[in-house]
Amino acid sequence: MNSFFRKATLRPFINASSIFFPMSQAAMARGYKLIRGINISGAAMPRRTEVVHYPTLKTVMAIEEAVKKANKAVSRNAIIDRLEAKVMRSTLNTALDYLEKRGMVLETKDGFVWTFNPSPRLAKAEAAGLEVRS
Repeated sequence: MNSFFRKATLRPFINASSIFFPMSQAAMARGYKLIRGINISGAAMPRRTEVVHYPTLKTVMAIEEAVKKANKAVSRNAIIDRLEAKVMRSTLNTALDYLEKRGMVLETKDGFVWTFNPSPRLAKAEAAGLEVRS
């Protein structure tokens, strides 16, 4: 066995949520490289909070239609497949978060379900109601 790999397997630095391994002799002199996505503690990894691309109104409406037309819960991958234009995963997640906060979709273990149901009584009351100006 190469001495580098023996040193790398013998001397990892373990943190609560990450593992650092030396990558080469030069890297060992400088420090360690972080291997992301390894969670030692078993806790859920936090979601990325920065938004790379904000969805346009056209994209949000297309995602809304894809979820609305589905007869059952639809996964993120199925939503991407149903869209005509390509959408980045982070953009899709941002749009779905927005629709979920507005009460239009609900995320279940099987995927997303359309939940928005406009009330005909509310629409009728708005049309017949008085407008008050101050």
